[in-house]
Amino acid sequence: MKCKVLSLSLRRNLTIGMYTVDGVTLERVSVMRDLGVFLDEKLTFADHIDKTVRKANRALGLLTRSFQTGKQGRSLQECDIRSVMCAFNANVRSILEYCSVVWNGAADTHLKRLERVQHRFLMWLSYRYRKSDVSLQYDDLVRAFKVDMLAARRVQHDILFIRNVHHHAIDCSYLLEHMPIQAPTRTLRRSNVFYVPFGRINTVKNSIFSRAPQRCNAFLAMHSDVDVWSDTKMAFRRRVMEYVGTIH
Repeated sequence: MKCKVLSLSLRRNLTIGMYTVDGVTLERVSVMRDLGVFLDEKLTFADHIDKTVRKANRALGLLTRSFQTGKQGRSLQECDIRSVMCAFNANVRSILEYCSVVWNGAADTHLKRLERVQHRFLMWLSYRYRKSDVSLQYDDLVRAFKVDMLAARRVQHDILFIRNVHHHAIDCSYLLEHMPIQAPTRTLRRSNVFYVPFGRINTVKNSIFSRAPQRCNAFLAMHSDVDVWSDTKMAFRRRVMEYVGTIH
């Protein structure tokens, strides 16, 4: 039977119940895959990132072998660097960023493992293109090849996610209800556009319902001329890309 039982709770002492379907007792698991995202009992997303890193490393290994010197002596120097970057973005980075708005609240120790995959690719790219004037530090490689860190791109995804919800590009009344506009009862010196719910623990603070509105508020505070509702999608996205480009 494909049905299994997964209990999501932050409690230490969880009440465990038995569930049956047509007289068959369902298997209880600690990790469940749902639409490509691995959910664990505490929503740490450690299992998801572990599997994502392994899958991305396999894809990166295939990509680097594909651009090795061939039998005819054709080196990577003859290939357009943008073509190599496009191949990485399509086959490796897409794996590292899949459904990031769901698991982006994971601990930094897990998220840094994703950056190491891109760092490994940039080091290989620097070696193949003989860029001896660039150090192998991640920050220097990112600037040299004019790419964004994955953490900055995830901020972009969170902000665009908020806009898509309020523009009904994502037609989900539940998300719209849990990401409302801030309506203060009194005049404040600094007011946020979106309501950020209170959270005592990091799992709640870093969840999509707290993290995305907070990041969107920070973006709008720095760019007061940007309007979430009246600006076109392309104009809004361009301003967000400029904003995340400053995040390193």
